[in-house]
Amino acid sequence: MKEKTTGRKAFDHPMIGRFTLDYDALTVAGTDQSLVVYSAAPQSPAQTAIDLLATIAADTAALAPPS
Repeated sequence: MKEKTTGRKAFDHPMIGRFTLDYDALTVAGTDQSLVVYSAAPQSPAQTAIDLLATIAADTAALAPPS
């Protein structure tokens, strides 16, 4: 089993559409667990999509009634 893998993964979000992120996956030795980190190149269409998603999430949280 590889301890580290890298690649690209496409996502299709219902509000912002399709975008692709790079990823690094690190396997935790002696377990079936992995840590996966996704990233977008600065000023790329994927970064714009992530920024839009963050704005939507912030706006949604601000409109939610207090608990």
